[in-house]
Amino acid sequence: MKTKFLYLLCFEFLLFSGGLVTSVDHASLCMITWALTSFLYYYAYRKAKNAIWAENIKIYALIISWIFVATFVINDQNADLSITAPIFYAIGVVFICSVETFVNFRTALLKCANFLLLISIVVHLGHSFGVVPANNILIGGSPTTMSLYLFHTEWDAGSVSSLGIYRFSSIYWEPGQTQIVIMFVLLLFTDDIKEKLLNFKYILSKYGILILALVLTQSTAGYLVFMLYFSIILLLNSTIKKKKYLKPIFGILAVLFAFLMFNSSVIQDKFDQRNEKSEDTSYAIRMRDNIVCYEIASENPFFGCGLGSRYLEFQLSSRGSRSSSNGWLLTGAQVGFPYLIFILFFMLKRIKQMNLKIPAILLLLILVLSQCNEAFTYFPYIWIYVFKFKNYKRLE
Repeated sequence: MKTKFLYLLCFEFLLFSGGLVTSVDHASLCMITWALTSFLYYYAYRKAKNAIWAENIKIYALIISWIFVATFVINDQNADLSITAPIFYAIGVVFICSVETFVNFRTALLKCANFLLLISIVVHLGHSFGVVPANNILIGGSPTTMSLYLFHTEWDAGSVSSLGIYRFSSIYWEPGQTQIVIMFVLLLFTDDIKEKLLNFKYILSKYGILILALVLTQSTAGYLVFMLYFSIILLLNSTIKKKKYLKPIFGILAVLFAFLMFNSSVIQDKFDQRNEKSEDTSYAIRMRDNIVCYEIASENPFFGCGLGSRYLEFQLSSRGSRSSSNGWLLTGAQVGFPYLIFILFFMLKRIKQMNLKIPAILLLLILVLSQCNEAFTYFPYIWIYVFKFKNYKRLE
Protein backbone atom coordinates (compact mmCIF):
# COMPACT_ATOMS: atom_id res chain seq x y z
CA MET A 1 0.00 0.00 0.00
CA LYS A 2 2.79 2.44 0.90
CA THR A 3 4.60 1.77 -2.39
CA LYS A 4 1.46 2.48 -4.43
CA PHE A 5 0.85 5.65 -2.46
CA LEU A 6 4.44 6.76 -3.12
CA TYR A 7 3.99 6.13 -6.86
CA LEU A 8 0.87 8.30 -6.79
CA LEU A 9 2.83 11.11 -5.15
CA CYS A 10 5.65 10.76 -7.69
CA PHE A 11 3.19 11.03 -10.58
CA GLU A 12 1.73 14.14 -8.97
CA PHE A 13 5.28 15.43 -8.49
CA LEU A 14 5.90 15.16 -12.24
CA LEU A 15 2.48 16.46 -13.28
CA PHE A 16 2.77 19.51 -11.04
CA SER A 17 6.36 20.41 -11.95
CA GLY A 18 5.28 22.61 -14.84
CA GLY A 19 2.57 20.53 -16.49
CA LEU A 20 0.65 22.70 -18.95
CA VAL A 21 -2.80 21.47 -17.95
CA THR A 22 -2.02 20.95 -14.27
CA SER A 23 0.23 23.92 -13.47
CA VAL A 24 -1.37 26.47 -15.78
CA ASP A 25 -4.98 25.57 -16.52
CA HIS A 26 -5.88 24.06 -13.13
CA ALA A 27 -3.09 25.43 -10.94
CA SER A 28 -5.08 26.14 -7.77
CA LEU A 29 -6.81 22.76 -7.72
CA CYS A 30 -3.55 20.89 -8.37
CA MET A 31 -1.59 22.77 -5.70
CA ILE A 32 -4.19 21.91 -3.09
CA THR A 33 -4.37 18.29 -4.31
CA TRP A 34 -0.59 17.99 -4.04
CA ALA A 35 -0.44 19.43 -0.53
CA LEU A 36 -3.37 17.32 0.66
CA THR A 37 -2.16 13.96 -0.68
CA SER A 38 1.36 14.66 0.62
CA PHE A 39 -0.10 15.43 4.04
CA LEU A 40 -2.10 12.17 4.02
CA TYR A 41 1.12 10.31 3.17
CA TYR A 42 2.92 12.02 6.04
CA TYR A 43 0.05 11.40 8.45
CA ALA A 44 -0.12 7.70 7.53
CA TYR A 45 3.60 6.97 7.98
CA ARG A 46 4.86 9.52 10.49
CA LYS A 47 6.34 8.67 13.88
CA ALA A 48 5.49 10.32 17.18
CA LYS A 49 8.81 12.16 17.27
CA ASN A 50 10.16 13.32 13.94
CA ALA A 51 13.36 15.37 14.07
CA ILE A 52 13.48 15.59 10.27
CA TRP A 53 10.03 17.17 10.21
CA ALA A 54 11.13 19.74 12.80
CA GLU A 55 14.20 20.67 10.75
CA ASN A 56 12.29 20.87 7.46
CA ILE A 57 9.41 22.91 8.86
CA LYS A 58 11.86 25.50 10.24
CA ILE A 59 13.43 25.90 6.80
CA TYR A 60 9.97 26.06 5.25
CA ALA A 61 8.85 28.73 7.72
CA LEU A 62 11.89 30.87 6.96
CA ILE A 63 11.32 30.58 3.20
CA ILE A 64 7.63 31.44 3.30
CA SER A 65 8.13 34.23 5.83
CA TRP A 66 10.79 35.85 3.67
CA ILE A 67 8.61 35.65 0.55
CA PHE A 68 5.61 37.02 2.45
CA VAL A 69 7.55 39.96 3.90
CA ALA A 70 9.27 40.72 0.59
CA THR A 71 5.94 40.70 -1.22
CA PHE A 72 3.25 42.07 1.07
CA VAL A 73 5.16 44.07 3.71
CA ILE A 74 8.09 45.62 1.84
CA ASN A 75 6.48 45.93 -1.57
CA ASP A 76 2.95 45.51 -2.90
CA GLN A 77 0.07 44.75 -0.54
CA ASN A 78 -2.11 44.18 -3.60
CA ALA A 79 0.18 41.58 -5.19
CA ASP A 80 -1.52 38.59 -6.76
CA LEU A 81 -1.57 35.16 -5.13
CA SER A 82 1.61 33.80 -6.75
CA ILE A 83 2.85 33.16 -3.21
CA THR A 84 0.47 30.20 -3.05
CA ALA A 85 2.83 28.24 -5.33
CA PRO A 86 5.75 28.02 -2.86
CA ILE A 87 3.31 27.62 0.04
CA PHE A 88 1.59 24.53 -1.37
CA TYR A 89 4.35 22.98 -3.49
CA ALA A 90 7.01 23.32 -0.80
CA ILE A 91 4.87 22.01 2.08
CA GLY A 92 4.01 18.95 -0.02
CA VAL A 93 7.71 18.13 -0.36
CA VAL A 94 8.23 18.77 3.37
CA PHE A 95 5.57 16.16 4.15
CA ILE A 96 7.14 13.58 1.83
CA CYS A 97 10.79 14.14 2.75
CA SER A 98 10.03 14.00 6.47
CA VAL A 99 8.81 10.38 6.31
CA GLU A 100 10.47 8.94 3.18
CA THR A 101 14.02 7.85 2.42
CA PHE A 102 16.01 9.33 -0.43
CA VAL A 103 16.55 5.93 -2.06
CA ASN A 104 12.87 4.94 -2.01
CA PHE A 105 11.78 8.31 -3.36
CA ARG A 106 14.28 8.51 -6.21
CA THR A 107 13.58 4.89 -7.23
CA ALA A 108 9.82 5.47 -7.39
CA LEU A 109 10.31 8.82 -9.13
CA LEU A 110 12.50 7.30 -11.85
CA LYS A 111 9.95 4.56 -12.57
CA CYS A 112 7.16 7.12 -12.82
CA ALA A 113 9.28 9.43 -15.00
CA ASN A 114 10.17 6.58 -17.36
CA PHE A 115 6.52 5.57 -17.67
CA LEU A 116 5.27 9.12 -18.24
CA LEU A 117 8.00 10.01 -20.73
CA LEU A 118 7.62 6.73 -22.64
CA ILE A 119 3.88 7.35 -23.11
CA SER A 120 4.68 10.97 -24.00
CA ILE A 121 7.22 9.91 -26.64
CA VAL A 122 4.78 7.44 -28.22
CA VAL A 123 2.04 10.09 -28.35
CA HIS A 124 4.46 12.76 -29.56
CA LEU A 125 5.95 10.70 -32.40
CA GLY A 126 2.50 9.40 -33.26
CA HIS A 127 1.27 12.97 -33.68
CA SER A 128 4.38 14.08 -35.60
CA PHE A 129 3.77 11.30 -38.13
CA GLY A 130 0.03 11.93 -38.38
CA VAL A 131 -1.22 8.94 -36.39
CA VAL A 132 -2.33 10.60 -33.14
CA PRO A 133 -4.68 13.60 -33.56
CA ALA A 134 -4.49 16.86 -31.66
CA ASN A 135 -6.88 19.70 -30.84
CA ASN A 136 -6.53 23.36 -30.00
CA ILE A 137 -7.46 23.87 -26.36
CA LEU A 138 -7.63 27.18 -24.53
CA ILE A 139 -5.09 27.08 -21.70
CA GLY A 140 -4.40 30.28 -19.82
CA GLY A 141 -6.39 32.12 -22.46
CA SER A 142 -4.19 30.90 -25.33
CA PRO A 143 -5.04 28.22 -27.90
CA THR A 144 -2.65 25.31 -27.40
CA THR A 145 -2.28 22.15 -29.50
CA MET A 146 -2.74 19.16 -27.24
CA SER A 147 -3.07 15.43 -27.89
CA LEU A 148 -5.28 13.40 -25.53
CA TYR A 149 -5.78 16.67 -23.63
CA LEU A 150 -2.63 16.16 -21.52
CA PHE A 151 0.28 16.05 -24.01
CA HIS A 152 1.64 19.23 -25.57
CA THR A 153 2.46 17.92 -29.04
CA GLU A 154 3.00 21.09 -31.10
CA TRP A 155 4.99 23.61 -29.13
CA ASP A 156 6.11 26.25 -31.68
CA ALA A 157 4.81 24.22 -34.63
CA GLY A 158 7.44 25.76 -36.91
CA SER A 159 10.25 24.10 -34.94
CA VAL A 160 10.57 20.63 -36.42
CA SER A 161 13.60 18.46 -37.12
CA SER A 162 14.69 17.29 -40.56
CA LEU A 163 12.59 14.17 -39.90
CA GLY A 164 9.47 16.27 -39.43
CA ILE A 165 9.32 15.70 -35.67
CA TYR A 166 8.04 18.51 -33.46
CA ARG A 167 10.06 19.59 -30.46
CA PHE A 168 9.21 17.36 -27.51
CA SER A 169 7.34 18.96 -24.61
CA SER A 170 5.61 15.95 -23.02
CA ILE A 171 3.04 17.37 -20.58
CA TYR A 172 4.99 20.59 -20.00
CA TRP A 173 4.48 24.06 -21.38
CA GLU A 174 7.61 23.96 -23.54
CA PRO A 175 10.72 21.85 -24.24
CA GLY A 176 12.84 23.99 -21.91
CA GLN A 177 10.71 23.02 -18.92
CA THR A 178 10.82 19.38 -19.97
CA GLN A 179 14.62 19.31 -19.98
CA ILE A 180 14.70 20.88 -16.51
CA VAL A 181 12.50 18.17 -15.01
CA ILE A 182 14.54 15.45 -16.77
CA MET A 183 17.85 16.84 -15.51
CA PHE A 184 16.57 17.28 -11.95
CA VAL A 185 15.46 13.63 -11.95
CA LEU A 186 18.51 12.25 -13.75
CA LEU A 187 20.96 13.97 -11.42
CA LEU A 188 19.51 12.07 -8.43
CA PHE A 189 21.15 8.94 -9.89
CA THR A 190 24.59 10.37 -10.62
CA ASP A 191 26.29 7.84 -8.33
CA ASP A 192 24.64 4.91 -10.13
CA ILE A 193 25.35 6.35 -13.58
CA LYS A 194 28.99 6.96 -12.69
CA GLU A 195 29.46 3.46 -11.25
CA LYS A 196 27.70 1.62 -14.10
CA LEU A 197 28.83 3.90 -16.92
CA LEU A 198 30.67 1.15 -18.81
CA ASN A 199 27.64 -1.15 -18.61
CA PHE A 200 25.89 0.32 -21.65
CA LYS A 201 23.00 -2.14 -21.54
CA TYR A 202 22.28 -1.23 -17.91
CA ILE A 203 22.50 2.53 -18.56
CA LEU A 204 20.22 2.39 -21.61
CA SER A 205 17.66 0.14 -19.93
CA LYS A 206 17.43 2.32 -16.82
CA TYR A 207 18.01 5.84 -18.16
CA GLY A 208 17.59 5.51 -21.92
CA ILE A 209 14.04 6.90 -21.96
CA LEU A 210 15.09 10.03 -20.06
CA ILE A 211 18.05 10.58 -22.38
CA LEU A 212 15.94 10.04 -25.52
CA ALA A 213 13.31 12.45 -24.21
CA LEU A 214 16.00 15.05 -23.54
CA VAL A 215 17.36 14.66 -27.09
CA LEU A 216 13.86 15.05 -28.56
CA THR A 217 13.32 18.38 -26.76
CA GLN A 218 15.84 19.99 -29.13
CA SER A 219 16.53 22.37 -26.23
CA THR A 220 19.74 24.38 -26.44
CA ALA A 221 20.02 24.62 -22.66
CA GLY A 222 19.19 20.93 -22.32
CA TYR A 223 21.92 19.91 -24.76
CA LEU A 224 24.54 22.15 -23.18
CA VAL A 225 23.72 21.04 -19.63
CA PHE A 226 23.65 17.34 -20.53
CA MET A 227 26.91 17.76 -22.45
CA LEU A 228 28.55 19.23 -19.34
CA TYR A 229 26.98 16.62 -17.03
CA PHE A 230 28.02 13.63 -19.14
CA SER A 231 31.53 15.00 -19.71
CA ILE A 232 32.05 15.48 -15.95
CA ILE A 233 30.94 11.90 -15.25
CA LEU A 234 33.28 10.59 -17.94
CA LEU A 235 36.28 12.51 -16.71
CA LEU A 236 35.72 11.71 -13.01
CA ASN A 237 34.81 8.04 -13.45
CA SER A 238 36.83 5.95 -10.98
CA THR A 239 36.74 2.78 -13.12
CA ILE A 240 38.28 4.62 -16.03
CA LYS A 241 40.94 6.12 -13.76
CA LYS A 242 41.94 2.68 -12.47
CA LYS A 243 42.33 1.30 -15.98
CA LYS A 244 44.98 3.58 -17.40
CA TYR A 245 44.49 2.39 -20.97
CA LEU A 246 40.87 3.62 -20.81
CA LYS A 247 41.75 7.15 -19.69
CA PRO A 248 42.90 8.52 -23.06
CA ILE A 249 40.08 6.68 -24.86
CA PHE A 250 37.34 8.14 -22.69
CA GLY A 251 39.08 11.50 -22.53
CA ILE A 252 38.86 11.66 -26.31
CA LEU A 253 35.28 10.37 -26.12
CA ALA A 254 34.33 13.14 -23.69
CA VAL A 255 35.85 15.79 -25.96
CA LEU A 256 34.20 14.23 -29.03
CA PHE A 257 30.82 14.06 -27.30
CA ALA A 258 31.11 17.71 -26.25
CA PHE A 259 32.15 18.69 -29.78
CA LEU A 260 29.22 16.87 -31.39
CA MET A 261 26.68 18.26 -28.94
CA PHE A 262 28.06 21.78 -29.22
CA ASN A 263 28.04 21.65 -33.01
CA SER A 264 24.53 20.22 -33.27
CA SER A 265 22.10 22.30 -35.31
CA VAL A 266 20.05 23.01 -32.17
CA ILE A 267 22.92 24.80 -30.43
CA GLN A 268 24.53 26.36 -33.49
CA ASP A 269 21.23 27.81 -34.71
CA LYS A 270 20.89 29.59 -31.36
CA PHE A 271 24.43 30.96 -31.53
CA ASP A 272 23.94 32.08 -35.13
CA GLN A 273 21.16 34.34 -33.87
CA ARG A 274 23.77 36.49 -32.11
CA ASN A 275 24.63 38.09 -35.45
CA GLU A 276 21.02 38.82 -36.37
CA LYS A 277 19.67 42.32 -35.82
CA SER A 278 16.13 41.18 -35.12
CA GLU A 279 14.94 41.36 -31.50
CA ASP A 280 12.49 38.52 -32.12
CA THR A 281 15.03 35.69 -32.13
CA SER A 282 15.13 33.29 -29.19
CA TYR A 283 18.69 34.38 -28.42
CA ALA A 284 17.77 38.08 -28.32
CA ILE A 285 14.71 37.45 -26.15
CA ARG A 286 16.67 35.32 -23.67
CA MET A 287 19.51 37.82 -23.42
CA ARG A 288 17.07 40.69 -22.88
CA ASP A 289 15.35 38.68 -20.15
CA ASN A 290 18.69 38.08 -18.42
CA ILE A 291 19.71 41.72 -18.54
CA VAL A 292 16.36 43.07 -17.35
CA CYS A 293 15.97 40.58 -14.48
CA TYR A 294 19.54 41.24 -13.34
CA GLU A 295 19.03 45.02 -13.46
CA ILE A 296 15.84 44.81 -11.39
CA ALA A 297 17.43 42.44 -8.87
CA SER A 298 20.51 44.69 -8.58
CA GLU A 299 18.32 47.73 -7.93
CA ASN A 300 16.34 45.85 -5.27
CA PRO A 301 18.94 43.38 -3.94
CA PHE A 302 17.61 42.60 -0.48
CA PHE A 303 13.86 41.98 -0.83
CA GLY A 304 13.33 42.32 -4.58
CA CYS A 305 10.08 43.77 -5.92
CA GLY A 306 7.72 41.14 -4.55
CA LEU A 307 6.37 37.85 -5.89
CA GLY A 308 3.49 38.57 -8.28
CA SER A 309 3.58 42.31 -7.59
CA ARG A 310 2.21 44.77 -10.11
CA TYR A 311 5.37 46.87 -9.74
CA LEU A 312 7.57 43.96 -10.78
CA GLU A 313 5.35 43.19 -13.77
CA PHE A 314 5.52 46.86 -14.80
CA GLN A 315 9.32 46.90 -14.50
CA LEU A 316 9.69 43.72 -16.55
CA SER A 317 7.38 44.81 -19.36
CA SER A 318 8.59 48.41 -19.52
CA ARG A 319 12.21 47.27 -19.84
CA GLY A 320 11.48 44.75 -22.57
CA SER A 321 11.51 41.38 -20.81
CA ARG A 322 9.08 39.12 -22.65
CA SER A 323 9.35 35.87 -20.76
CA SER A 324 11.63 36.50 -17.74
CA SER A 325 13.22 33.23 -18.73
CA ASN A 326 16.10 33.01 -16.24
CA GLY A 327 14.55 31.44 -13.16
CA TRP A 328 17.33 32.38 -10.76
CA LEU A 329 17.58 36.02 -11.85
CA LEU A 330 13.80 36.36 -11.83
CA THR A 331 13.72 34.94 -8.30
CA GLY A 332 16.31 37.53 -7.27
CA ALA A 333 14.15 40.24 -8.82
CA GLN A 334 11.09 38.89 -7.00
CA VAL A 335 12.36 38.30 -3.47
CA GLY A 336 16.01 39.34 -3.38
CA PHE A 337 19.46 37.82 -3.41
CA PRO A 338 19.55 36.68 0.28
CA TYR A 339 16.63 34.34 -0.41
CA LEU A 340 18.39 33.03 -3.52
CA ILE A 341 21.63 32.42 -1.61
CA PHE A 342 19.65 30.65 1.13
CA ILE A 343 18.04 28.26 -1.38
CA LEU A 344 21.32 27.52 -3.19
CA PHE A 345 23.08 26.93 0.13
CA PHE A 346 20.59 24.23 1.11
CA MET A 347 20.65 22.72 -2.37
CA LEU A 348 24.43 22.33 -2.04
CA LYS A 349 24.03 20.86 1.44
CA ARG A 350 21.44 18.30 0.30
CA ILE A 351 23.51 17.25 -2.72
CA LYS A 352 26.40 16.54 -0.35
CA GLN A 353 24.08 14.41 1.80
CA MET A 354 22.93 12.50 -1.30
CA ASN A 355 26.56 11.37 -1.73
CA LEU A 356 26.37 11.18 -5.52
CA LYS A 357 30.12 10.52 -5.99
CA ILE A 358 30.71 13.77 -7.89
CA PRO A 359 31.75 17.04 -6.18
CA ALA A 360 28.52 18.66 -4.99
CA ILE A 361 29.45 22.08 -6.33
CA LEU A 362 29.66 20.67 -9.87
CA LEU A 363 26.23 19.06 -9.58
CA LEU A 364 24.77 22.27 -8.20
CA LEU A 365 26.23 24.06 -11.22
CA ILE A 366 24.40 21.60 -13.48
CA LEU A 367 21.09 22.32 -11.77
CA VAL A 368 21.65 26.07 -11.83
CA LEU A 369 22.48 26.07 -15.54
CA SER A 370 19.49 23.86 -16.28
CA GLN A 371 17.13 26.32 -14.56
CA CYS A 372 18.64 29.35 -16.34
CA ASN A 373 16.28 28.85 -19.28
CA GLU A 374 12.86 28.92 -17.59
CA ALA A 375 11.24 31.36 -15.20
CA PHE A 376 9.55 29.32 -12.50
CA THR A 377 11.60 28.16 -9.50
CA TYR A 378 8.84 27.17 -7.07
CA PHE A 379 7.79 23.79 -8.50
CA PRO A 380 8.29 20.53 -6.52
CA TYR A 381 11.48 19.54 -8.40
CA ILE A 382 13.35 22.42 -6.72
CA TRP A 383 12.25 21.56 -3.19
CA ILE A 384 13.54 17.96 -3.16
CA TYR A 385 17.00 19.55 -3.27
CA VAL A 386 16.17 21.92 -0.40
CA PHE A 387 14.43 19.83 2.25
CA LYS A 388 15.97 16.87 4.05
CA PHE A 389 14.86 13.28 3.48
CA LYS A 390 14.29 10.88 6.35
CA ASN A 391 17.69 9.33 5.56
CA TYR A 392 20.17 9.03 2.71
CA LYS A 393 21.48 5.53 3.47
CA ARG A 394 21.76 2.96 0.70
CA LEU A 395 22.80 -0.65 0.59
CA GLU A 396 26.36 -1.11 -0.61
